[in-house]
Amino acid sequence: MSLYLGKEYLTRYLTYNRFNLSYREFLIKHHDIIFISSLSFISSLPFSNWKTFDDYWAIKFLEEAKFLMINKVILKMSTFDDLKDKINTERLQHEKYFQAYWCEVIKQYRKDNLIPGAIYKKNTIKKANTKDNIKPDLLFCYDILYELENDPHAYPFYKYINSNYFNVTINQPIDLFTINLKLENNQYLNAEEFKKDIHLMFDNCFISNDDESDIYISGRELEDVFNKLWYIYQIEQKQENSN
Repeated sequence: MSLYLGKEYLTRYLTYNRFNLSYREFLIKHHDIIFISSLSFISSLPFSNWKTFDDYWAIKFLEEAKFLMINKVILKMSTFDDLKDKINTERLQHEKYFQAYWCEVIKQYRKDNLIPGAIYKKNTIKKANTKDNIKPDLLFCYDILYELENDPHAYPFYKYINSNYFNVTINQPIDLFTINLKLENNQYLNAEEFKKDIHLMFDNCFISNDDESDIYISGRELEDVFNKLWYIYQIEQKQENSN
C-alpha cells in the first residue's frame, strides 16, 4: 500500500484496538497528527467541503483495516463487511460531530494561513498523547470524555450553539469538542479542571434553555452519566491511595 503522512499512526491504532475499532475514536486520539497529515493533500480539496476530508480518512481507515485483515494482523477477513457497516453507521450517527471536527481543522488552516506543499520537519509534529505521556490523574478523563461523546444525548454538546432561550449572556461558552482539544493539548493541570469545564458546559445549558426543551433534557441525562462516571473515578482513586 502507498505511504502517506499519518499511516503509521493509523496502522498502530488499528493494531492496538483490533477488537473494538472506531473511526471516530481514531480521529479524537490523533487530532494533531491528522491536522498535519491532511496538508499533504490539501491542494486537491475544496476548503468549504468538510465531507471531502472525512471521506478521505474514512477510506484510509477501511483500506488499512482491510490490508491488516488480509495479512491476519487484526480480526478475520470475513468481518470486513461488518466493520465497513459499523464505520458507515458511526459516520451517519455522528455526522454533526464529524462536520464540527473537520470545520475546526479547516478553520485552523485558514487562521494559520497554511499553503499547499508546506514542508514540515519531523520535530514539528506534536507527539500524539499515549498512556505513557498523559498525566496519570487525567487518564480517566479520556475514558469519561469518550463515554460522554458516545452517549445518544451528546449531540447538542459536540459544538457550542447559541440556543439562548432566555437571552442570558454566556461569558464562557464551552463544548465537548473544545474540552477534547484542551485534553489533547495538555491544557488541564489536573482532573478537577477537566471536571470544572464539564460542569460549566452543563450550567451554560441549564441557565439558557427552558427546562422542557430537548437540549435541557439531554443536558440533564448527560450530566447524570458524567456524575456516575466521576463517582466511579473517586472510588478508584480512594482504593489506589489506600494500597
